[in-house]
Amino acid sequence: MFVAVTGTANVARIDVIHGASIAFGVDGDGSPDRVVTGELAGVRAGDFVYARVVQEDGALAWSSPVFVR
Repeated sequence: MFVAVTGTANVARIDVIHGASIAFGVDGDGSPDRVVTGELAGVRAGDFVYARVVQEDGALAWSSPVFVR
């Protein structure tokens, strides 16, 4: 999994969501730009994954879901 974020304010946290659970999350590093890489265990056909971003100013963003074939 690769997630690249360019926020409008400093990034507080990025969560990678698998189904209805947080697969993994990372805290921001005090900047509006952040890149996260990682492996997702247990992903099967029919599952979906997306990224959720929380900025320090409270703004939120979500990626489009990625559906696994």
